[in-house]
Amino acid sequence: MKSIHRPRCRPRPVGQPAVWLARGLTGKLAGKLAGIAVPIALSIAMPGCRTSHNDHADRPGSTNSDRDHSTQPPASTGESGPEDQDRDRSPSPPSSFGDQDASVFILDSAVKMSPNGQIFSHIELPDYTASNPAWNGSAITLAGARGETVAFQVMVKAGAKPLTGVDAQLSALTSQTSEPSGGSDEPDTPETIDLANIQRFRQWYVEVTIPSYSPAQSTGIGVYPDALIPADVAEHGLPVDVAAGQIQGIWVDVTIPRDIGAGDYRGQVTVTAADASIARIDLALHVYNFDLPLERHLRWRVGYGGLGSYLNEHENIGYASQTGRESAAYRARERQLYRLAWSHRINPTTHYENPIPQHSGEGSSLRIDWTGFDQRFAAYFDGSAFDDGQPVNMISLPVNLQNAGGWPTGTRGTIDTFDGPALEAAVRQTVAHFRERNWPLENTFIYAADEPKESRYQVIDAACAAIRRASSEIPVSIAFYTQFGDHGRDIVERYRGCVSHWDIAGDFMDLPLLRAQQEAGDTVGFYQGSEPFQGSEALDADGLSLTTWPWIAWRYGLDHLFLYNMVEWSYFRLDQRERPWGNLPRDIWINPLNQSWKTNSQGVLVYPGHKIGYPGVVATIRLKQVRRGMQDYEYLWLLAERGQRALADQLATELVPRALHEAAAGFGSQYFGRGAWQRDPRAWAQARTQMAEELSR
Repeated sequence: MKSIHRPRCRPRPVGQPAVWLARGLTGKLAGKLAGIAVPIALSIAMPGCRTSHNDHADRPGSTNSDRDHSTQPPASTGESGPEDQDRDRSPSPPSSFGDQDASVFILDSAVKMSPNGQIFSHIELPDYTASNPAWNGSAITLAGARGETVAFQVMVKAGAKPLTGVDAQLSALTSQTSEPSGGSDEPDTPETIDLANIQRFRQWYVEVTIPSYSPAQSTGIGVYPDALIPADVAEHGLPVDVAAGQIQGIWVDVTIPRDIGAGDYRGQVTVTAADASIARIDLALHVYNFDLPLERHLRWRVGYGGLGSYLNEHENIGYASQTGRESAAYRARERQLYRLAWSHRINPTTHYENPIPQHSGEGSSLRIDWTGFDQRFAAYFDGSAFDDGQPVNMISLPVNLQNAGGWPTGTRGTIDTFDGPALEAAVRQTVAHFRERNWPLENTFIYAADEPKESRYQVIDAACAAIRRASSEIPVSIAFYTQFGDHGRDIVERYRGCVSHWDIAGDFMDLPLLRAQQEAGDTVGFYQGSEPFQGSEALDADGLSLTTWPWIAWRYGLDHLFLYNMVEWSYFRLDQRERPWGNLPRDIWINPLNQSWKTNSQGVLVYPGHKIGYPGVVATIRLKQVRRGMQDYEYLWLLAERGQRALADQLATELVPRALHEAAAGFGSQYFGRGAWQRDPRAWAQARTQMAEELSR
């Protein structure tokens, strides 16, 4: 790929808060934050432009002892912090290349490594930097199906001196086959995977100072890689500087085209610093002789509640809850989010960001004008918004009884304020419109309630009756939390016939109670919970955590997954008065404590791009974990389709012996503990290879 020139640092724009551009500011905040037992060294830093080693004195909040800010957080300033505590967990020394005082090694996509070399894992991974599923110690080794995206990490370690302008450039990948075909005496032209199919990202690091409690099983305090800044983002992508003795990760995605032949492809990765080569590494990719399905056979919906209000507040982008009134700029940002999420095989849904169609009248006289709604959403429903042409497979309908009081009525008020005639009218018109547009109703749902307490059941009962009077086929979802663990049997009895999408928190999923409903045609899935029931979605989980979700879905025969949000950047659930971390900067790029309970970056799969001048959202390593699990699910599905269901089930059971209702003796936080699934990424890679070889026969 073409090298990106990075200009020198620009002055901070007038009126821009200095805190966002401060470099290397650290401090021991523990004494100021009552109730926190660990010292906090919070790095107040944003993805910044590259400075030379001599620029430190000119940076706000800098001292001569600061390490280069581009690999933030900064090195210790004499105060105890996560990096000091974890220094004894550095990996084995990687191989050195060239004559530079630097070294390079490769990691697969299933681990996270801090700038000081700590691998965040619940088990020891000896010699992992010397050999892992993507690295044999001297070359990169990848494999995947046509249509699959495979990934690896280029890890660059500076020696005694800092490195400036570090980058990793890839060549195109060329087939090693040139045998004549088709009766011709001329050899075939070698097939090529060109650079358009290869993406590079700078890894951005966030310091965790308080381990997450819910979801549980944090891998500890430390500096975690998370946001992935596209290489071509000016000043914030690549190249990047690396402080002396520190490691910087560069994430690489390789998407295998659907129109190439199976076989072996070769290329090279060249790592440079200050325009000089410090490593040249061979890359070998084996393309299996099968295609990853275009269709998603497991539905995973993820909310994006708060996106509109955030963009309006921070970027002055016009947003309105009624469709047709949002700005073209908002629709463009929403489309970028949809395309990014869909390319990772998940489905954004509006269950918390309810788009209300234009309408007139009240009660049974309600009339819907679908013009603005269709303008905003039709391209997702028919697939034309996406490169693969596939339509989204789980649509939160504008008839939404939970969000913001509900529309056209809600289940969060009293029975006296509930408007059954308006709900019936809206449901009938929604069914008619979706049929007219040939959008399948089975891909939709009405969100009737979110973790309701028993005091709401009377209104929910009335809503269910109104919906079913209007339509017997439109799906209805209710998300159940602790109530399902305590009263699951009563809930199923009460809402069977109304609820058709059962969404249960993983740590309260009493699955046997729902098997009869599933056999009758309802769909069943889980949403975020905690280990040992399922993997954590928090920042400080290991590199396999979210990959477990699709495997758990296969292991227990589930139909869908649900993550409540991917853009939880506003800290609106964080109480400033009651939590000692409540007054820390409310910027997800530098402060992951975004909730009132002890958790890190919960509800975040993407980052807001405006902080780095990027017009959209930025992916994360956690989003890549999701994609890995969703691609694995298609391997399992293909095996079953080809008569190898027993093998698929065997592998899923070996990797995930127990989860959900089988994970513990009961439900809830009193049973939080270590999940039973395999923790070594090499075991997951071996299972993937075994499936691929079987599918390639």
